[in-house]
Amino acid sequence: MLWLGAVLVDVPSSAKEESPVIRAVSVAVDLLTPLQSVPLVALLANPDKYDGKLVRVSGFLHHKFEDNHLYVSKDDADYSIVENGIPVSYSKDLKSEPKDFPLEQFDGDYVLMEGRFRHSRFPATSDIAAISELIDVARIRRRDRSYDGVRSTDSRRFDTFSK
Repeated sequence: MLWLGAVLVDVPSSAKEESPVIRAVSVAVDLLTPLQSVPLVALLANPDKYDGKLVRVSGFLHHKFEDNHLYVSKDDADYSIVENGIPVSYSKDLKSEPKDFPLEQFDGDYVLMEGRFRHSRFPATSDIAAISELIDVARIRRRDRSYDGVRSTDSRRFDTFSK
């Protein structure tokens, strides 16, 4: 973790005002955790391996009341098979492609997302053993079909975001 900081000094305009006010501003930048493209099934199968990592992951998004999950497939979403999905929460600075596309418009589509994967284990006395989730999702875009039954398109385009 790298902390970038700046010190701002407000100098009064006249001698009768109070002494200078010093303000510190800092921002945490995680340079040690590069973004990894990871299949959703890998996150589900090996959650400890990806805990705390920045990931780019694809899946079928349900963005509904009490069901905001990224699922492995549309069938998993349609039947609410939560074992084949992870809860999703979004950064307040979410960037969508196309730009400013409402989040609700991604509901019911295969999407590509970038966020931090978190896996938490609970004490043995808890009713829940563990929970995995994708938090602080900062980017989202709809995945286009790479094969429509007649022709295939350049699939390299589907694994990245535009610059």
